[in-house]
Amino acid sequence: MIKNRLTIALLCIKLTLFGSFLAVVFVGHYIGNHSRDRLYSEVRELPRREVAVLLGTSRFLSSGEPNPYFEHRVDAAAELYHNGRVSRILASGDRRHASYNEPAAMRDALLARRVPDSAIMMDYGGLSTLDSVARVKHVYDLDDVVIVSQRFHNERALYIASEYELSAIGYNAQDVSRLWGARTELREYLARVKALLDLHVFHTAPLLDAGEEQTGEE
Repeated sequence: MIKNRLTIALLCIKLTLFGSFLAVVFVGHYIGNHSRDRLYSEVRELPRREVAVLLGTSRFLSSGEPNPYFEHRVDAAAELYHNGRVSRILASGDRRHASYNEPAAMRDALLARRVPDSAIMMDYGGLSTLDSVARVKHVYDLDDVVIVSQRFHNERALYIASEYELSAIGYNAQDVSRLWGARTELREYLARVKALLDLHVFHTAPLLDAGEEQTGEE
């Protein structure tokens, strides 16, 4: 009798785990397909927009080495500017303390790529992708923007943008190798589930009352 109960319990656990796995995969593919026709990987094909929203990430890895995700995103944003596809770049990221400042790091990297300081805006309230996207609409009063990040991140950002009625498109920065980025891709599936829950279940409020725009020197 006890053995039968244990067998049933284990079966229920396995079915629950399998169902959860299928749900995560479904959400991942759903969000990925949702914005497929608004993604661009070639600068010459990208429609012109006034502002590029550069989504933040850490400039360095925990090992102290440069973060290729960061470098490729900044490369992509600078490419858009120098090819006349955008006139300004809004660097949106997290400034959690004095030694960790994503927008300032992105500005410095853009300046090193010959993007003028006058063309760079910094948004310190982008603690999450949800915050960055919502602030484009509700803090900076922008609509037709191009979001710059890797493809997997752009897919989620554009899904969020559509929920905030933003006419956004995405420009895909160079990705990293699948082997190197395997952990990031796994986290992305979970991030997509969280995005869906934040938008449609928990109705998570974005951060709108901090980190206003700054242009040029801090």
